[in-house]
Amino acid sequence: MNYAVIKSELANDPESLGYSGMSDSEAAAALNTANRSRTVTTFATWRKILADLGPTVTATVKAKIEAAAESNAAVAIALDMLSEYGEGGGLDLGHANTRAVIDSLVAAEVLTADEGSAVKAMAQETISRATELNLPAVGAGHVARARSQINAS
Repeated sequence: MNYAVIKSELANDPESLGYSGMSDSEAAAALNTANRSRTVTTFATWRKILADLGPTVTATVKAKIEAAAESNAAVAIALDMLSEYGEGGGLDLGHANTRAVIDSLVAAEVLTADEGSAVKAMAQETISRATELNLPAVGAGHVARARSQINAS
């Protein structure tokens, strides 16, 4: 266990979670609760989009992107990547450039905000603060030990 990280988290409370008013068990639970989101590398093809968003949304989004691809080279490239199946195929929905293209399609009213959000959400995962800090599950004993080290300082 990395007690330096736990000590810093508890002492500084950078996310304003209120550790100082929590018991050791409550602080551990706060650290372990999966309530945060992060963007991750997620290669998707139309197959994945269909599985995740369903046939109605996928058909609508696909038709809109195909129409936009006729006049936008970046969208045309993305469309090609969405059709690449097999090893290494697909479009990385977690990549900043891909997300920027999705945002531009929303801004241009090619996609609705809900459609853009749904596609981008495919590259989000829910994690705990402990995971965000690269810690394993934190127990009340870990918190108690870190707090005793803070108080000894």
